[in-house]
Amino acid sequence: LLACGFIAYQLREVCPFTCGDTINFKTQISRSSEMSAFLIAHPLHIGSNDTVIETETTKIELIQLVPIYDHERVWLKTGDPQSLLGAYTKTELLNPRRAPYAL
Repeated sequence: LLACGFIAYQLREVCPFTCGDTINFKTQISRSSEMSAFLIAHPLHIGSNDTVIETETTKIELIQLVPIYDHERVWLKTGDPQSLLGAYTKTELLNPRRAPYAL
């Protein structure tokens, strides 16, 4: 959770956070996980009608950072993000100790 906040703060106004892109954290996202990257995805637990917030001055689209292993990040350069996302339940995808995706 802290890694996601760190990424959002460091990359705000620099990274467009486009769904399907990945972010290489370059170190373990936590002491209890071997994962070191994130996949940017549409929110898994929020309906699509609730992912856009409009104010008087701006429009904000909510995204989600899904923790992934480095070999999954490398594979996603040419692989299909939906294949990875569809291989797990929503709860499993957010578990930083889930089993790696079988490439």
